[in-house]
Amino acid sequence: MKKFFLFFAASAMFGVVSSFSQEEAKVDDIDRIKKEEIIETEAKPAQENLDYVPKYGAEISEAIKYLSFLKDKSDKIDSKTMEDIIKQVADLTLKLKTALGPEMLKEIEEKEKKQAEAIKEIRVKQTLASIRSALMIYYGDFEGNYPKNFEELVPAYLKEIPEIEVPGHAKTNKITVIDQADFDTELESAIKDTGGWIYFSNTSSINWGTVLIDCSHKDTKGTEWYKY
Repeated sequence: MKKFFLFFAASAMFGVVSSFSQEEAKVDDIDRIKKEEIIETEAKPAQENLDYVPKYGAEISEAIKYLSFLKDKSDKIDSKTMEDIIKQVADLTLKLKTALGPEMLKEIEEKEKKQAEAIKEIRVKQTLASIRSALMIYYGDFEGNYPKNFEELVPAYLKEIPEIEVPGHAKTNKITVIDQADFDTELESAIKDTGGWIYFSNTSSINWGTVLIDCSHKDTKGTEWYKY
């Protein structure tokens, strides 16, 4: 009986130990799997990053760097060498256009057009800001009065009447002076879309001293130019 009890107890203990051993093995397996997952997870982004590195990117970037520098320093290089380089550049340009094809060339053209329009828009807004700044300084100097026209701003407050080139219009410095209060409730009615300036000079108008861009077209942000 004692032998049976001891055998049973030993079996139970052995079973418990085996159970613990199995659990430990499971824990070890889980830890190992987790480590493998972590290593694999860490490795994947690195591989993905490599996929984003364009082939020949370094060579192209280096060529662009030296061509850009050459453009600014061409006068430092003898004419014979420059002529040879220009011929090679012309050949390369032709090869590039052929390699890129019509679709990508059209994409480049559209991108350049958008960039040119964006630059024009910035210049127009900067010019508008400079006129308004001149008007405010004049207003302060003349005790709360605005000039009758832009000519009174030149040359003390403006070197000259500035030109603007609103996208869709020719470059102009034309000024439409409105010396009445007819457009106080409907400002849009004053817009004639000349692409120049509109200035409200009537002292009884709520728009007195206001300068606007005479254009009803929208800029790249979707805002009509006269609303600036």
